[in-house]
Amino acid sequence: LGKEPRVKWSWVKMSKDQLETLGETVRSEGWRPLAVYHTCLALSLCRVLERSDVTISAAFSQRENERFHECVGYLMNVLPFRYRVSAEM
Repeated sequence: LGKEPRVKWSWVKMSKDQLETLGETVRSEGWRPLAVYHTCLALSLCRVLERSDVTISAAFSQRENERFHECVGYLMNVLPFRYRVSAEM
C-alpha cells in the first residue's frame, strides 16, 4: 500500500467471435463463468498491485425460501474468495 503500481491498467477488448470461443471453451471444459472471471480478475490484480495474494468477494442471495420473496432489505451474504498466485504467473 502507498506505492505506485509499476503496471497500469489497460482494457482488453474482445470481439464477438473471441467471446463466443471463450464461452464454448468454458462450457466444454465444465468450468463456471464466475470462476473464470474471478481467476482473470485475480491474476490482473496480482500483476497490477504487485501482490501474490488477493481476495475478491461475491454476494449471494438468501431468498430461496418463499417466505422472504416479499421482504425488503439486504438478505445477502458475502463470500470471500482468496487467491494466491505464484510469481511465475
